[in-house]
Amino acid sequence: MFAKEVHSRNGLVVLINKERLGVKMWEEVFDYVILGDVDKWTREMVNYWNEKRPDDWSNAVKVDSKTLNSYKLMEQVDLSDTKV
Repeated sequence: MFAKEVHSRNGLVVLINKERLGVKMWEEVFDYVILGDVDKWTREMVNYWNEKRPDDWSNAVKVDSKTLNSYKLMEQVDLSDTKV
């Protein structure tokens, strides 16, 4: 459904996956399939973007890895005991 919405707005849908999709039906969902590791591809794209359009990054907040690791990204909460 998300891909249909993207296509309705003239957008492209890209899948980054380590393995080929074995099902034909996905060919009409994705405009491009990139075979590879999504983390590596993302880092490469960010570096490429930064190189080609550095002004896009001028207001970006830079956070070092030590600070980033100190943040608690998500706390798991058990909602099974919550009364509605």
